[in-house]
Amino acid sequence: MGKFRAVLAAASLAAVVTVAGIPAASASDGKEASKALAAKLSEATAGCAILDGYGEKWATIYNQCISGIYATVSLDWSWDPPCKYIGGFKYGTVRWNSNVVPDYAYEC
Repeated sequence: MGKFRAVLAAASLAAVVTVAGIPAASASDGKEASKALAAKLSEATAGCAILDGYGEKWATIYNQCISGIYATVSLDWSWDPPCKYIGGFKYGTVRWNSNVVPDYAYEC
């Protein structure tokens, strides 16, 4: 690996660690830092339903898992749209009649 690539790889790792909210670690505690980073990243992507896009009266949900799921979105009022089946690594759109935007997607 050339010097430029090594510097670029180190900078990229530092950026990922900073974005994940984990302080950069020295080489001596690299194993602990790797475990902490893996835990933080898995926390950020827990669940399969991801709110991909939305507008008033609609939302697109991405299923980031291999198996199919039922999912919907949370609206800022007491009623949520019906759950919809979304295949593995597929997108699904849910719709409703009110002029509100969703807060997040979740599995049913």
